[in-house]
Amino acid sequence: MLNFRQLLVPGHHNDFKPHLLRSKRTAFYSLVFITLKAIIITAALLVPHEAYLLPDILQAEANRVYTFTNSLRSDSGIATLRQSNRLARSADAKANDMVSNSYFSHTGPSGHTLSYFLRQANYPYLVAGENLAMGFVDAKAVMAGWKESPTHQANLVDKDFKELGVAVAMGSYKGEQTVFMVQHFGSPSQPYVDRISTAAVLPIKIAGSIKNKSVTAQVLGETSNMIYLVRPTDAKPTVTIDRTVSRVYWQAASDGGTTLLVKAKIFGALKSATVMVRGYTIELSREATSSPWFAGQLTVPNNSEYFFKPVILPTIIIVPKIGANVREAIDWYNIQVPEETPVEQYFKARDFLPSFTQVFAISRFVYFVAIFIFSFLLLITMFVRSHRPQYKIMAQTLFMLVLLTGLWWV
Repeated sequence: MLNFRQLLVPGHHNDFKPHLLRSKRTAFYSLVFITLKAIIITAALLVPHEAYLLPDILQAEANRVYTFTNSLRSDSGIATLRQSNRLARSADAKANDMVSNSYFSHTGPSGHTLSYFLRQANYPYLVAGENLAMGFVDAKAVMAGWKESPTHQANLVDKDFKELGVAVAMGSYKGEQTVFMVQHFGSPSQPYVDRISTAAVLPIKIAGSIKNKSVTAQVLGETSNMIYLVRPTDAKPTVTIDRTVSRVYWQAASDGGTTLLVKAKIFGALKSATVMVRGYTIELSREATSSPWFAGQLTVPNNSEYFFKPVILPTIIIVPKIGANVREAIDWYNIQVPEETPVEQYFKARDFLPSFTQVFAISRFVYFVAIFIFSFLLLITMFVRSHRPQYKIMAQTLFMLVLLTGLWWV
């Protein structure tokens, strides 16, 4: 029967080849560790998509959006936002209005805009703003998408804002179950008493049934990265865009890229108009003399999934001849629904499902212990003098360490 020295300590008793590091044993250990990870990956891929739409998970992500927003402001040297119950109520009303009326826009079918929901929540404001997201589960992805837009970045770090409320609602958009998130920013014009000390994130509300279809990591709807900003004293703009007919179109290019085409109906005298889409700028020009229609086109090397994973609502920036610039959201004509890859499914389960998070933590501990043991054995084998160096044993052990490190990281 093998004893401790024969298993672990190289010497004359085992021909300077610890039994624990011999070829058959290292092959067996490799198979065991790979099988363990394979079982975990398979289980993660079999998790139904409904699991990611549970209220507790979405609530946690909404809270993280609040935290990330304040972290961004703090890192930028800007005062963090207080949590407002009234803004949370107005955001909740907006989210559920989008669910009830199956739309995704700053302006609802009834013409209700941010100011309407603020009034309904009895929120007195000097300045207020609204951010929308749809079809998400990862707060980091939402924040990353928002920060890609200069206009949205400006909203997140606007020094005029003092308070924030966040709401999440689940429902249907064009026949697909999805998630709506709303952030309402504001600066109160007078004190009020219903401010709360915990995160101003209202409970998740569920509308309708959840289908067995992924609507999270890949986005079935749109993520609006356009600031919707209102100030009671704002002057009326000298130019306007008809958002009901203005659209951004896309088409896959033959070289694997994407062609973006913009058609916008703009009224008023203007110097220029541009549309920003995920870091790209499309210059617009008038189609005909005296025509309100403007158009522009750009072919980019990115494939179409780049623009829809997550989807970011493009921004049109209009510079009038007189008055302040106008920045508004402009809708996509159609939305591509990217397929969720197995890698994305795995990391989503690892990062968001509490039960899987515990399993991953245990497996990482197992791999860490194994890394420690094999590192110790490798050092012993390297520094114990023998009549000939055990290069094969050391190479096998080094391979084990590389394998275990990879499994630990994944």
